[in-house]
Amino acid sequence: MQLALYCPVCGFYEKENDTPGRRGDYYTSVSVGSLFGELLALQFARWIEDFPTPKIVEAGAHDGRLAADILRWFQSHRPELARRLQYWIIEPSPRRQGWQRETLRAFDFQVRWADHLAVVSEGHAAKLHGIIFANELLDAMPVHRLGWDAQRGRWFEWGVALEGDKFVWTRMPDSSLAENEADAIHSSHSTPLNSGASHLPVLSPAPSEGEGGCGPGEGRVDDELRRSAISKKDHEPTVAGNTGFQTGALAPWSKAHTERHGLTAKYVTGRADRKVGVTSRMVHGEPKDPSVQGATGGSMAQEANLDSEAFHSLPSVAIDVPTELLAVLPDGFTTEVCPAAQHWWREAANHLERGRLLTLDYGLSAADFFAPERRTGTLRAYHRHRLVADVLARPGEQDLTAHVNFSALQSQGEQSGLRTEFFDAQARFLTDIAAHAWKPESGFGPWTARHTRQFQTLTHPELMGRAFRVLIQNR
Repeated sequence: MQLALYCPVCGFYEKENDTPGRRGDYYTSVSVGSLFGELLALQFARWIEDFPTPKIVEAGAHDGRLAADILRWFQSHRPELARRLQYWIIEPSPRRQGWQRETLRAFDFQVRWADHLAVVSEGHAAKLHGIIFANELLDAMPVHRLGWDAQRGRWFEWGVALEGDKFVWTRMPDSSLAENEADAIHSSHSTPLNSGASHLPVLSPAPSEGEGGCGPGEGRVDDELRRSAISKKDHEPTVAGNTGFQTGALAPWSKAHTERHGLTAKYVTGRADRKVGVTSRMVHGEPKDPSVQGATGGSMAQEANLDSEAFHSLPSVAIDVPTELLAVLPDGFTTEVCPAAQHWWREAANHLERGRLLTLDYGLSAADFFAPERRTGTLRAYHRHRLVADVLARPGEQDLTAHVNFSALQSQGEQSGLRTEFFDAQARFLTDIAAHAWKPESGFGPWTARHTRQFQTLTHPELMGRAFRVLIQNR
């Protein structure tokens, strides 16, 4: 996933710049129109108007259009604040920086670029006063894909292997997970804030067969991607077929399982040495027992009554589930964990001395990942606005995304001293801002028919209002 999206040669987000919308692979809130950025700007202004020299930091600024919409509103409606404002973009890709600079030529004097958040905070942790935010960034960070072996009562990891000229899923041996765990954490640390902050998807028409991409045609494999694949002979047979989510027969499942077992979720933050740190029991993202936060928990094996070998077979940042649920979890149930996203959030929280950290993205509370309809996980591929069954097809030519675990982010932020201010659907977040914008004293400017049309798209539950969620934490 890392290579397919971010490889400088063949990565999906490193291809010739295009704009989201009809010509791309999916729509974004930014592609709806300027209202999204204008509402964010109004809210940002309320948050930072008392800061002497506020900073707004956007991680992975796409093609720069959201930054342009925000800065344009500041100049028109808060000129005094705009003069004090520093707008930073965290973007390690020179190619993507070039696209952003082209979009933001009118704001050259105000926008600065960095490839790491430490540059913005002058090399010191907890030095930044202002706002750090990411829009549709974390859902495109590389994930570990885990499957449940009901017979053995343990998780295993799905890897990627070559079968001819195609990538296929293969079940990794248990020893591979333990041996590669530290490497997985290391790579996730190098992804989000230094080398991988370009994760915000940029739409580019996928090359036609025989043109560019990661291979000479659909289903074929580029040499660099080929080298990254697992050697198939060292692993168990691949799952049947070539669809992205076929993991063998799944046992029957119903919503009664979810309701009967409550789906109380716990989060365990692992270390590179596989020792367990803070444990926090959460239900739908809210702490059930605040006293446990900051305490040192036992191992996940002890918490879930699993043996230590089963614990060590998981990636270092994992979702723990109640023993009662594991007892009825269907064989082959698949989910994802994303150490990179959790690390990104923790690092951002540690750099924020005063202000807010927020993300807007596709995602769920942890318990929702175990709903019956998600038994194949949330990893998806999109090509020209169509859901693609095989996420391993067309490497570098289709967008890949997996739902963000907002509860895990919330836990990371709170462990770093942040307070959770808001977690809800984008519809509520934008409606709350619009309610203020509609007041004459807000200084937002005239609300036009164009604004109304865009607002309906951004907040309608069948469009973007329910699919996107917003998490805000503050210090």
